[in-house]
Amino acid sequence: MRAADALEKICRVHPVWLNLISTNFHLIFTSDTQPSIQWHMAQIYRQVTLTPQQRHVAIKWLKHKGI
Repeated sequence: MRAADALEKICRVHPVWLNLISTNFHLIFTSDTQPSIQWHMAQIYRQVTLTPQQRHVAIKWLKHKGI
């Protein structure tokens, strides 16, 4: 949860930095079931540039989690 919180805070100031790793970070955090991590990921997804495939995965994951 702390890592997701830190990533979200970084993303608010420097979203481009997360674009560089956006292909991998969703694999790390989306398997977690903690609601706080899910909330942080939802906030991060709003701010980074996603490929169409990443966007599809993000939307599917967010809908599945009820966010």
